[in-house]
Amino acid sequence: MKQLLWVLGISLLLPLTVQAQQSKANDKAQLYSYKCHLTLADKREVIRDYRRQPKNQNGNLQRLLQGEQVAVEKGKRLAITKVHECVERDADFSKATARELDRNTLR
Repeated sequence: MKQLLWVLGISLLLPLTVQAQQSKANDKAQLYSYKCHLTLADKREVIRDYRRQPKNQNGNLQRLLQGEQVAVEKGKRLAITKVHECVERDADFSKATARELDRNTLR
């Protein structure tokens, strides 16, 4: 009888455990595409694309990028001195200069 109850208990808990693990895996796989208007250490303004999670931390993304380095030429990296704005990949920037840079950025 104890063995039957034990088997029933395991069979009821197993699907819940698998479902929880799948949910965590889906959350980690869910990356969102952003583009950011940046100023680099040499005063150059650029648009860079990023993939991050989760979607609701756009402001956090701007804080995370401050001080990061990006590749600008082969073997050369420059620090990000200012993050002007980050938007979702398919959204438009609020400033005209950023929209113009975005149109001219090769992807």
